[in-house]
Formats: sequence, C-alpha cells, structure tokens
Amino acid sequence: MHKFITEKLHLDIWLVAALLALCALGLVVLYSAGGENIEVVTRQAVRMGIALVVMVVLAQTPPAALSRWSVWIYLVSLILLALVLVAGEIGKGAQRWLELGPFSFQPSELLKLAVPILLAAYLSGRSLPPNIYSVILAAVVIMVPVALIAKQPDLGTALMVAVSGFSVLFIAGLSWRPDPLSRNSRAGFIAGTLVFHHA
Repeated sequence: MHKFITEKLHLDIWLVAALLALCALGLVVLYSAGGENIEVVTRQAVRMGIALVVMVVLAQTPPAALSRWSVWIYLVSLILLALVLVAGEIGKGAQRWLELGPFSFQPSELLKLAVPILLAAYLSGRSLPPNIYSVILAAVVIMVPVALIAKQPDLGTALMVAVSGFSVLFIAGLSWRPDPLSRNSRAGFIAGTLVFHHA
C-alpha cells in the first residue's frame, strides 16, 4: 500500500494520513458545533471527498506540465478574482464568492497555488539566488492578487498568498537577513513592504 501511494499515486503517505486525520477531526467538530446535524456533516464530507479526488488527479500532473501552464493558471485565477469584485456574492460584509449554478467557490483560494507555481516556474529557468530584477517581477506577481483580495476584503487570504509567494523567493535563495549593501536584499525589503502594505 505504501509503495502504491508513493510511487503510483505520487503522494506522501504521511501527508495523506495527516490530511485524513484532520478531515475526520473537522467532521467531528462540525457535528458537535452544528447541533449534531448529520445532514450538514454529510454535505461537508462530500465536499472533502471531491477535494481528495482533485488532489489525487493533480498529483498525477507532471511538474513540467504545471510549469508550462503556470502563466495561464495565474491569469485565469486573476480574471476570476476580478469577477468577484464585479459580480461576486456579498455575505457578512465581504464579497468573496462566485456562484456557478449550485456551487460557489472563492477564486482567491486558487491564488494560493497559482502564485507559487508561477514563481517557481519562472525562477527555475534563471540563475539563483534571484537577482534584483527577478525579485521586482516576483513582487508584482504577488502584489496584484494580494491587492485584489484585500479589496474584498479578505486580509487573511491576502497574507497567505503573499507568504506563499515570498516563500518561493526565500527557497530560491533570497536571504532572510537584510543586507543594506546587497541590491537583492534591498529589493526584497522594498517588495515585501509594498506587498504587505497593499494587504
């Protein structure tokens, strides 16, 4: 079973186990907090099942294909995000959801994946650590969705998108320690300031 999950399905068995445990715990908490309404729990369990199927399908996608599609994934996510501001559903003082027939979803969630995928694809073809121009371009890629999400307003998701983007830069070699003599560090500091200011 371990070999099948890791080699055939391309999934980390411990990550899957932790995810299933969290899903089960979430359903238990929902059952208790929702007045022991089994119908609500069932609907949530169906959503979790669909999400797990999507996860398995995406895990079969070669990284090279994600790299080729990264720009389109990012652009489509941005278009959907812009649509939310125009025709999104308003609830509890925020405009975050798009209605697609019987389903509704938050396009901002797509950016948590679209931003790091695009940045990883861009930086993989360049010398590392990223130079000042790569850092500035990455900051623009991060700042656009962060600003749109902050307008909904959804500060938590905006910060998550910003963190997911900057995490790629740091993994690519951008120093965590600010160096006033380094152009890259100065660019990273300025980019971070601009992004989190918009968030």
